[in-house]
Amino acid sequence: MSNQFTNTASSTMAQLINRSEKELTESFAAIDAIAMTNQEKVLRSFAKNRLTEEFFAERTGYGIDDTGREAIDRIFADAFGCEPARCACRWSLAPMPLPVLSLVT
Repeated sequence: MSNQFTNTASSTMAQLINRSEKELTESFAAIDAIAMTNQEKVLRSFAKNRLTEEFFAERTGYGIDDTGREAIDRIFADAFGCEPARCACRWSLAPMPLPVLSLVT
């Protein structure tokens, strides 16, 4: 009897999931379009600023005359349509460290 209940519940759940996915198809498509537009902005900015792997090599450790940091600042500015600002990835001091992007002007 429990097997029959499990099969019925699984079937009902599958129907609910399928119906929900169909109702959300347009919303998912809109989100995908926004993601594609944003990805194109970032990739264009990478190309415009000629981002290469050499920009990720540490120079002095202090960020002084760091061409990679300067390129990343320009990339963020291009992608977000704003003035260049100092962008840094920092780790929060929460029990589970999470990377946090901070913009320092």
